[in-house]
Amino acid sequence: MFFSSRRAFGLLVTCALHAVIAVEDVWYPYNEDHWANSVYKHNHICDDGVMQSPIDFPPCSTGVSRPAPELTWKTQSVTLINNGHTVELDVDRSQAGGPGVMKFDISGLTKEYELVQCHFHFGSEHQVGGVQLAFESHCVHALTGTEGDQRFGVFGVFWETGAAVNTFLASFEDELVSHPESVNKRRRMSSSGSNLLGRPMDTLTKRKLSATLETSTFTGPVNFMSLTEGLELTKYWNYAGSLTSPSCTEAVDWYVFMDKAQLTSAQLDKFKDAIGWKVAGGNFRPPEPIGSRTIYGCTVTPPPMEELPWYRYSGRRWATAVGAKSSKVCAGGSEQSPINFRKCHASAEQSAIAISWPSQVVELVNNGHTVQLTASTGGTMEANGKTYDLKQCHFHWGSEHTVGHEQFPFEAHCVHLERQTGETKHYGVFGQFYKLSTQANPFLNLFEDHLPAASDHRRLASVSFDTFGNPMDSYTKRRLSSNTVSSWTGPLNYEALYGLNSRTEYWNYKGSFTTPPCTEAVDFYILMEPALMTQAQLTKFKTAIGWQQAGGNFRPPQRLAGRTVDGCLQVETVEVLVDDSVAQTLPGKVNNLVRQVVQEEFANSLDSLQGNHLGMLIALVVLTVVSLLGLLGALAMAVLLVKELKASSAGTGSKAEPQTYGQVAGASPTEKVAGAGGTVEETI
Repeated sequence: MFFSSRRAFGLLVTCALHAVIAVEDVWYPYNEDHWANSVYKHNHICDDGVMQSPIDFPPCSTGVSRPAPELTWKTQSVTLINNGHTVELDVDRSQAGGPGVMKFDISGLTKEYELVQCHFHFGSEHQVGGVQLAFESHCVHALTGTEGDQRFGVFGVFWETGAAVNTFLASFEDELVSHPESVNKRRRMSSSGSNLLGRPMDTLTKRKLSATLETSTFTGPVNFMSLTEGLELTKYWNYAGSLTSPSCTEAVDWYVFMDKAQLTSAQLDKFKDAIGWKVAGGNFRPPEPIGSRTIYGCTVTPPPMEELPWYRYSGRRWATAVGAKSSKVCAGGSEQSPINFRKCHASAEQSAIAISWPSQVVELVNNGHTVQLTASTGGTMEANGKTYDLKQCHFHWGSEHTVGHEQFPFEAHCVHLERQTGETKHYGVFGQFYKLSTQANPFLNLFEDHLPAASDHRRLASVSFDTFGNPMDSYTKRRLSSNTVSSWTGPLNYEALYGLNSRTEYWNYKGSFTTPPCTEAVDFYILMEPALMTQAQLTKFKTAIGWQQAGGNFRPPQRLAGRTVDGCLQVETVEVLVDDSVAQTLPGKVNNLVRQVVQEEFANSLDSLQGNHLGMLIALVVLTVVSLLGLLGALAMAVLLVKELKASSAGTGSKAEPQTYGQVAGASPTEKVAGAGGTVEETI
């Protein structure tokens, strides 16, 4: 009792300390433990990610001369803000013709990014040979062809002080606004956090906090091209990295130029006064380990990039050889999807996933790797305090997720975009398993005879896919039109997908896109109860989707790493099953009495080791009886399980094709599964 009280008290103290720490936690000066565990948007990737930014660049005596990027930034109106940790120039991406792009020729491919915003750090975040520069600007862009801003490109410039006034900074330096939470002090991050691109967000509502944005009256215009005046643009470092603020998402292509821009000390002081964080020494994150990454620009340039088929799945291929979407996160990320779920002996009590998917017109398309139902008016999904907007549903044979390392023949994913203001893009996926039966699935039956045939796009080396799975020409980045769109347009009642399922029993975890570039920005909600479908229905989808030689259009389960999966109150294990069987075999009072006698006799025996051994003998006899009863219970349970398996196998309907489903090849509870698989960008 004393030990239990001490332990309870210790837990209370720990919780209290954590509460205090949560109030005091700050972004700057940088603390990896805070960023990984306690600030808003905290993510363990900030601490143990393998592709984190910034980094320390190797000094270059000359550098490799490469084609300069093509820049089409407009002179345009802006919104000049202070978001509490930096000052930022936001552009209007909805303007006619867009705000402008940057294009880089990398590895024989042209990568195009659309301008989103530019912001500033003092001192610099990246370093060169261990030396920190006075100032660094980051112009953030979204990779085109990835709907939903799944990946970013950053145009980075170092700054050093000199005598010449910089005309780009001079155009707005006297219009900068300060922020009360960051001027000359550290900013507390308990009541508000920031979104993916730095906008303040309320931690409870997940909404952008307009009240905490300090907005200047200055609206431009700003000539963004003046940022590059006098800079040598043919020499730059490039590497794959992450955002430099929580959630540290590893989805950034960095292009940082070797030549340095100049600003005066007076200009630097104006930015330092507005940005704040002087007590913290600046608003920068220090360099992170390079790890196994290659930094290009000094002496080597990226090798030509292959564009190989996505299936049969290979982590190494997805990391380096599937064209512009190749990403090392696919092979080394720490929150990758899909995963294997452990079977639940008892499911946890959870609020129902609230869904409102109205009946609507749809586009039924075969994009070369799956068939997809694109929503016209959408719908909503609410779970875990978040609201998501429906974009599309698509299908995989066999399933991508597994349960107890058992694969289902079919899995549906309904992809949603999390509803929030600002540039952050995060997704929610509603998943449904299917098992074979003699009973046809009424939802699939609505369109199974209208499935468009697979195109030849997936066989062409010049074709990639955008975030939502549309075929794109790798060089022009234009969406490819084809005859893969079905003439059937519905209307379709999406809610028929889950039927009468109450949506209260499901697994929930944080993961990634299950296709390149495998960006880790997805919340998964996978129903535990599988729906039914016939073998004939499965055959129709397999024929339309294709990928028979690859064994299906699925990526196999990835490492769980340190993530938590919600859904099970009690995980099913052999010990749990045996204990449950014994509890059902023995009457409750007898079971409790036996346990009590055993505990008392053992205690008495241990207290009198030199005395009468009668107590020990009694305890051993009772233990023997309990063991025999447990064995009998286990045998009885085994018989019931065999009967259950026979019953279930008897109801599988028509004969299966040679493709079988069940134990994933090579799978074990402790190792990463490798084998067939894959999907597309937004086909998650």
